[in-house]
Amino acid sequence: MGYCDIEPPVQKLEIKEAFEQLSNKEKCYAHYMREAAFHGSRIIMRQVSPESESIFNLVLELWKACEGDWPSLAAKADVNEEALSEFLDYAATAMENLGNYKGYGDQKFIPRISEQELEKLCTTTQDALKLLSRVRPFIFAETPKALGYPAEGGMSNYYPESPDLSREEIRAVQDAIGSKLSPRNTRLQKIHTDSGVTYHLSVASAVEHPAKPDIQDLVLTDGSKVIVRYGDHADALSRMCASLTKAKDFAASEKQESYLSKLISFYQTGDIDTHKEASKDWLADETPCVETWSGFLEPGRDPSGVRCEFEALVAVQDKKWSAAFDQLSSRAEKFILQLPWSGLGPNGAELGPFENESIIKPNFVALNLLCYCASNVWTGLTAPGYPDIKADFGRKNLTFSNRVAANNSSAQEHRFLSQNDIEVFEVNRSLCFFLQLALHELIGHGCGKLFQESESGSFNFDRHHMPKNPFTDKHIGSWYGPGETPETAFGGIATAYIECLAEGIGLYLMSADGVLSTFA
Repeated sequence: MGYCDIEPPVQKLEIKEAFEQLSNKEKCYAHYMREAAFHGSRIIMRQVSPESESIFNLVLELWKACEGDWPSLAAKADVNEEALSEFLDYAATAMENLGNYKGYGDQKFIPRISEQELEKLCTTTQDALKLLSRVRPFIFAETPKALGYPAEGGMSNYYPESPDLSREEIRAVQDAIGSKLSPRNTRLQKIHTDSGVTYHLSVASAVEHPAKPDIQDLVLTDGSKVIVRYGDHADALSRMCASLTKAKDFAASEKQESYLSKLISFYQTGDIDTHKEASKDWLADETPCVETWSGFLEPGRDPSGVRCEFEALVAVQDKKWSAAFDQLSSRAEKFILQLPWSGLGPNGAELGPFENESIIKPNFVALNLLCYCASNVWTGLTAPGYPDIKADFGRKNLTFSNRVAANNSSAQEHRFLSQNDIEVFEVNRSLCFFLQLALHELIGHGCGKLFQESESGSFNFDRHHMPKNPFTDKHIGSWYGPGETPETAFGGIATAYIECLAEGIGLYLMSADGVLSTFA
């Protein structure tokens, strides 16, 4: 926990030039997809903390009261320039992170403006004053200091109004559900009743009563009931589906239209299998002029590591960097063979048992973001996040050029470099960052095989000739069971494993033969 930064830097995502190159049809498609993306912002707020959405509404209410003329609002409220600046620092930070916990680091931040001065600002409108009375204790409270299990003093609105819900109970509910229902787009609440404990498992969907629900209510071994409810975030998802339906009229191809139809169906029903089907169409649409991606994508902010935060993006292709990335992508297998566990080592010609039998050439493009609705605007991503889909249908590696450019344009004081070194650093920093990012996403998130047992009892590896661990020379003794994933197996630390692996591979290959020449 800490105070929000003083004058946090605000960077532009430059996209005008790329956007102007689109046809009118493509611009309309991008517009409605952007509209759909931001309808999901309130889902993210609701996943972070109970007060996040009201803080967002408070900022908007004050903005409306002065139509963006903040000095006039301060004058009307008799608030000095310093206090106004402290409020705007907090407002900008909350809007960026879509909540009052950092999207990167999960730490709570509180405003530097005093409660009294904030109240004076809010007296300018009755609606703002009502919102402040609702959230004031939570805005200024120093605890919970970070996201985490509520029963252990953390904050997580994946488990709303459940301060005594333990990690053991969360695991028990998940074990009971098994592979019948994915937890990715769910929230879990513990309810105390006269007859005992009941757990409400809420599935995100626009429809509250789907025709074919994935799962019926359950009873745990201790007699507790698990009631499955649909319709979580129904308001936001309904608006999203309306915008996606408008976007379909401007789809560039049948693949795009099919993708949108399945995406709409997913948001209506909450069926993760439908999102997986949509991802196949998305992968088949290899290099669209307007790229989009959305869903409940990453579990990093759930302490149990299985529930995923909503994300959505819309971007326009950056042809210059995409050409370089395409060269790197076409040589992906060569670089994977240089990893220590591949085939016969650096000089081997076989991928070996720790890689999939064949490498599907990844789709690797550079994009300029039009919008990114997320708690953290990443510089790149690899999708989809379903291991079985990636193994059979490939993946897309997306890098966001204008996000990287914004990062590199920020003024930084290089305290430990000489002037000559600073000049060399500034000339090469962008290329080095792009290179590491490319290797991280392309190879780091793209290589490796998850040893898996299927529901039918089959294996994706030779069960009778178990692969040997190249570091211990001993046969492996464990694998993922039916329906099991890294997230369900490792919980909250799964993301750390996955990201450290990708980052380590990127650093390992930075000086590999053929990498630097691709970007020369």
